[in-house]
Amino acid sequence: EIITITLQLSAPGSWTNTAYADARDPSGAPVGPLNDSGDVTASVVGSYSIAKRLVSTELGLPLNSGNQQVTIGELLTYEVIVTLHDASADYLNVVIIDSLDHGLAFHSCTSITPSWQLAIACDTGNGLPNAEPPVGTPAGEDDGSTIYFYLGDITTPDSIDNTITLTYQAVVLNIEDNQSNPTTLLNNLAAWGTTSTTDSADPVQIAEPFLNISKTSNNSVANAGELISFDIEIWHTAGSSSPAYDVILHDVIPAGLIYTPSTNPNHRLQSISGPVPTVSFAGGEVQAYWSVINLTDVAVVRLWATIDPSVSPGTVINNVASAEWSSLPGDEHSPRSASNDYSTERWYDPADPSDVNIYGGITSADVVTVGGIALPDQLPQTGFAPDQITELPVQPVEYSDYNEGYWLEVPILGINAQIAGVPFGEDGWDTTWLWNQLGYLEGTAFPTWEGNTAITGHVYLPDGTPGPFVRLGLLRFGNQIILHANGLKYTYEVRSNKIVFPDNTSILGHTDEDWLTLITCSYFNQDTNEYRYRIAVKAVLVRIDSE
Repeated sequence: EIITITLQLSAPGSWTNTAYADARDPSGAPVGPLNDSGDVTASVVGSYSIAKRLVSTELGLPLNSGNQQVTIGELLTYEVIVTLHDASADYLNVVIIDSLDHGLAFHSCTSITPSWQLAIACDTGNGLPNAEPPVGTPAGEDDGSTIYFYLGDITTPDSIDNTITLTYQAVVLNIEDNQSNPTTLLNNLAAWGTTSTTDSADPVQIAEPFLNISKTSNNSVANAGELISFDIEIWHTAGSSSPAYDVILHDVIPAGLIYTPSTNPNHRLQSISGPVPTVSFAGGEVQAYWSVINLTDVAVVRLWATIDPSVSPGTVINNVASAEWSSLPGDEHSPRSASNDYSTERWYDPADPSDVNIYGGITSADVVTVGGIALPDQLPQTGFAPDQITELPVQPVEYSDYNEGYWLEVPILGINAQIAGVPFGEDGWDTTWLWNQLGYLEGTAFPTWEGNTAITGHVYLPDGTPGPFVRLGLLRFGNQIILHANGLKYTYEVRSNKIVFPDNTSILGHTDEDWLTLITCSYFNQDTNEYRYRIAVKAVLVRIDSE
């Protein structure tokens, strides 16, 4: 007869168990006692819990809406804390599985730290399959997304709440799905094997650097042999959310310009404001390098060169500048993790078939040698003395009439004014008789055409009352300016508002896109009876709608 004995044990350990059986013959008569004994060992699996947290990020970007921001290629340090709650308990074949969201991959195991003397190897399950990638995910993007920590058999010491801390790093992948978007959050999950005991760290949010680049010349019309300058400005767009690293400005000296800094000290690239770059010149190209341009930085450099004396009148010299940057400091173009080929920084690579590495921009400015329209040395005078009457002479020039088809609206300032054409004369533009009209400065890009359209208006009128542009200096980044023309509404957004000297004609420099430059006077000097400065507001076209 087989006798089954069931033991219910409340603690792990070993006991000596003796079983007694009363032996009888087939008739039921006893034939003597039968006893035997043996060691019975029982193992009790203790209780456990898991906690996971984001310890640090490589760049330490600030939080956004409570979420930690991270950029492409950045390393993130995580901790998985396993707590074993029972003393002297056996935990058999322990495996911790960490599953990373699409967009993250394993980089390296930093350490495993037990709170008691225990030797555990860091093993992340090389060669084991990852979780199945989502349908449509390009091959390889989810490599390294599942991490296995094999802890084996563990018997805890005679204490409770023993902890094992697993510290490792993950990398933010350079894939198309990782774009700067406040609604896209990357998370991960640590689990005790295939059980329901899990925990997740706080999610992270992708941040990216996006830069604007613009270029203007101090004189868009110049004589052969004349020394001219180009101002190049680099700043972050409104949608940029992280610093730009390893920023390189390229300026290829075009035919018609001479740049020889080694023999002509007037030929140079100088820092005007913002972080100071390292400058070099080789192979006909000027380069400026910034290790980082932070979110609040505006870097302005000025390039000085000479118009080639042999250039024919009327020649258009197009000087192009481009910039490129990356998401991380240093050269991280190669994979940072052996687990995933996409574990790189993001940079500028126009040959990239995935259109992921897009960190670049381009701008240009034209200079016309004498034979074209020669801009004057001064911006137009666009204001009279406040609070007093100024007598006007007989009007010698006629302003172009656009049949009320062109008018400008600035909603935030309450401006609604017709636009007249101010002809370009021997002494530049004379805006004396505009009154409440606005004046398009002929010779700049025609309104609504690509290029830089200059429109001026008086700050004060001849009768001493405020003119249409009296509050122009109040415009700020993003304010709208609407140009009405031919049944369409051209909406521009302000990008800069500057106070400049009257001789700063660089604000009228050519642009490839459709820009508006609004100009008026500022700071009236009663001693000289003139305005000391000009206000220049620059706005770029963002939308065209029907009236």
